[in-house]
Amino acid sequence: HSDDGFVEPATVNSDSDAAALQAPERLNQEKVMSGNIVNVTDASFEQDVLKSDVPVLVDYWAEWCGPCKMIAPVLEEIADEYDGKLKVCKLNIDENEQTPPKFNIRGIPTLMLFK
Repeated sequence: HSDDGFVEPATVNSDSDAAALQAPERLNQEKVMSGNIVNVTDASFEQDVLKSDVPVLVDYWAEWCGPCKMIAPVLEEIADEYDGKLKVCKLNIDENEQTPPKFNIRGIPTLMLFK
């Protein structure tokens, strides 16, 4: 019943607010991201991105980049909404240092669309 003393936090008034509040915890565990987002590496970039049959949105990011983590939930939504029409990939620039210079990546987050 409703007299148990539990009060809903006033700051969470919609699903998107709830997702935004949970995002930092969720994003620290990289594997928990949307099943539609592909982690690419220097080794897999050509196959996953350049040779893709559908357009590919690549997110260049790093673990220490706060703004990168803030846009992650939006990328998950895009990946889910455009499943089959667009591939969303993430490339960790710290673990994959060969690819970013090839595309003149100077800062992150950078999003790049390959068609």
